[in-house]
Amino acid sequence: LGYHILGVFSPLRAKSRVSQSGFRNRVARALLLTLLLGMTATAHDASFDRATSGGRAEKAEQCCQGLEAWVAGLDLHEVNREFCNDRRNLMRFAVARRGNLEGARKQLEKALKWREEHLTVDPLDLKCEDCEANGRSHCFFSLGLDTLGRNVVYASAPRALTNEAHGAVMHMSRTLELGWSHGHVAPQWVWIVDFNGFSMKDAMQIKTSVAVMSTFTDVMPERLGEILLVNPPTILSIILAAIKPFVDDRTMSKVVRVKMKLGEDVSSHSNPSLHTLQPCQQDWLSKALTYKPVAGSLPPIHGLDTDGLLFATGAPVNE
Repeated sequence: LGYHILGVFSPLRAKSRVSQSGFRNRVARALLLTLLLGMTATAHDASFDRATSGGRAEKAEQCCQGLEAWVAGLDLHEVNREFCNDRRNLMRFAVARRGNLEGARKQLEKALKWREEHLTVDPLDLKCEDCEANGRSHCFFSLGLDTLGRNVVYASAPRALTNEAHGAVMHMSRTLELGWSHGHVAPQWVWIVDFNGFSMKDAMQIKTSVAVMSTFTDVMPERLGEILLVNPPTILSIILAAIKPFVDDRTMSKVVRVKMKLGEDVSSHSNPSLHTLQPCQQDWLSKALTYKPVAGSLPPIHGLDTDGLLFATGAPVNE
């Protein structure tokens, strides 16, 4: 959609009317728009409480009952059987499809197939092959739970050695799955995206971006509680303003722009979304922003309460 809107699919225009740098800028803007639409899609109807109350409650409940009857007749892998035995998981698909049973069934079927292919072991035994080989491969790891019990995950594309699509999706999905395997962890998560050091190289990771957003939208509906965009590029603010009239207020409220100075005290920041972070998380984020945005350059996390939430060696343990 981003490419279509901005007209970057026109070879003639790209070759004859737009300079190479201009064309790259269009691609970057298109990618950011695609990313943003994907982010809002993952949060859409994450108005879970609203969609399962009032007039929509009955429709969602009927849809969930239909999903229960459907999965009862399936020969499920053990991991998927446990997943479907938790009624809240089925309800998320019902809400995501606004009570449309056929749509919810198709989405759930796709999700179960994906889970059977990629999450075939107990979440506690999940690993990231890339990070086992090199701990700096990915930069997507838990900072522990916030004051609302949500898993807070920090991500930075410039701080990862590789952003290859399949590996990135596996790392991210397994990180989140491990968190949700603990009963005390809230069903939604908080995503802190650090844009410091973000460059054209990162913006051109189109395949990875699409794969990540597709996975979050199709396989993990109603899970994203909030996404904090730390020091996003100016163009992203423009795109946010442009799509705001077409996205419901509840969804837009989950996409939060945070402008921070390097070394700024997060605890005293005016943005209320930062106030749900634990003091140790606030201190870590303040310090992280002062580090050079390259792979392996982050403060250690041993001062954070991440017990049971880290499955890979990708999180920084030492300076």
